[in-house]
Amino acid sequence: MARIGIALAMCLLAVTTFAQEPTSRHQSNVPGGIYHEAIPAKSALPPSAWASWSALKNWGGHFVRKGLPGDGLSLAIGLLTTSCLVIAGCRNRMKGVLLAALLVGPAIPLTGLVPMQFFGNDLNRRAAFTLAFTSLYVATAIWAIVGWLGARRPEGTPWRPPIPESWAKMAAGVAVACALTATAVRTPDDCGVYSNLGAQRWIETGTLPYGDSALRGGAAATYGPVLYGLHALAQLAVSGGATFPNAADARPMDTSRYVRPDMGATKWVAALSLIGVCVGLFIAARRMADTATAWLMVTLFASSAYVLGLGGRDAAICGVGYVSHLTPAAFVALAMASLNRPWLAGMLMALGAGTVYWPAFLVPLWIGHYFGRNRRAALSYVAGFAATGLVLAAWVILSTKTAPGESAVGLFFRSTLEHQEGMDQYGSSPFSFWGVHPDLASSWHHPLFSFGGSLTKPTFLLVVITSVLGLWAGYRSRDGRLAALSAAMPCVVQLWKTHAGGSYVEWALPMLLLALLADRGDTRPDAITSP
Repeated sequence: MARIGIALAMCLLAVTTFAQEPTSRHQSNVPGGIYHEAIPAKSALPPSAWASWSALKNWGGHFVRKGLPGDGLSLAIGLLTTSCLVIAGCRNRMKGVLLAALLVGPAIPLTGLVPMQFFGNDLNRRAAFTLAFTSLYVATAIWAIVGWLGARRPEGTPWRPPIPESWAKMAAGVAVACALTATAVRTPDDCGVYSNLGAQRWIETGTLPYGDSALRGGAAATYGPVLYGLHALAQLAVSGGATFPNAADARPMDTSRYVRPDMGATKWVAALSLIGVCVGLFIAARRMADTATAWLMVTLFASSAYVLGLGGRDAAICGVGYVSHLTPAAFVALAMASLNRPWLAGMLMALGAGTVYWPAFLVPLWIGHYFGRNRRAALSYVAGFAATGLVLAAWVILSTKTAPGESAVGLFFRSTLEHQEGMDQYGSSPFSFWGVHPDLASSWHHPLFSFGGSLTKPTFLLVVITSVLGLWAGYRSRDGRLAALSAAMPCVVQLWKTHAGGSYVEWALPMLLLALLADRGDTRPDAITSP
């Protein structure tokens, strides 16, 4: 344990050491406006590298980045660890093969999404791109079906750790260390860039990005308040509480004058989110199975190709570079770890919904799970979720600047859900199953009514119906079935999402691992407590 702690501490130190990278500017056209993103300058070792700590640090980050696994090696590592551990630990080898294929299957089409620049502006005519997103969508649908059916296993053939606990502990330490190192040296993608920018503007102006005249309607104003809050805390920690250099009326798109935030902040949020997922997985798996299984759950997640990143070294579409993929998954995993304390689980679920909205769709099935076992626990869970949700709502209302006749709630809705799904915003994105199949999108992904916007899409209505049915599906469910349903729901959400739908594998992966490999039935009496 001590060795693992030392390794993790060194990786966290790397997050700080390599956080401040030399940057260059490039324009990126996104719905809602043109933003100037900061990307790391690719330079070799300067002649005076040994003359300053900053130059040596930059060279070290460049060296480590080159040594990290690329697209193909990430896939190979994920295939190797998942196949070896799952197949070797399954008494029914055929079932082991099927489980391994289920866990790694979506990784294969993801590798077909090579850097977006390759396709230019003619994405719909690229057969490889269409095949990749179609395969990924089908794989995500399979995940949803398997999760909804409860990921049932044949009786008498549970998965067992194929290696001793000491080996499992060492494997987990190596996997997490590799993932944290990748977090430290890789450039965060657009969700990190924009949530980091929105957090800095919130500090500068005192208003959340939804009401910031310089950001509203753009990508920097489309994330949840908790994600902005985490980035703001990280920015203050990285800067040591120093005064930010921009005035409240500065314009972020004026790159000649506006100083963009240090990307070390979003790296810290991503690193802590990764650790949060692993801690939640470990605690939940240890409760459901044993300690050796818990360590291997951490190994399988941290060494997964989805976490290490796929889609290209410079244009990955998943992995530790995407803070919006990891942070909500961390809160859900921690809620699963707190299952025996329903009030805390409710608070964590509300915080997860405050980062990216999808954890809110898990609430009905968790209520059903608690209600079927302990009605007081169900009320405690609802109270924890509602109280935290009201605090977040009050925060949004009080910290959002609105125009006369405009409501903060309506502005928040348009900035988040409508921005991501509206047909005049990311709803027209070609980077998804719906983008490469416009004929299907015209029927299934088009609003049924003129009012309600994206909330009347057939695919969204399917999400709502599935979420409500969770009250019935979660009733009297064992912990493993709850995990399976909690994996199925984000997959259903991804079947609806327009932009990059199906590629948010990290949302479902922790719960799917628990459902497939840690579910050994209810071997111990309930220990649900409520205040």
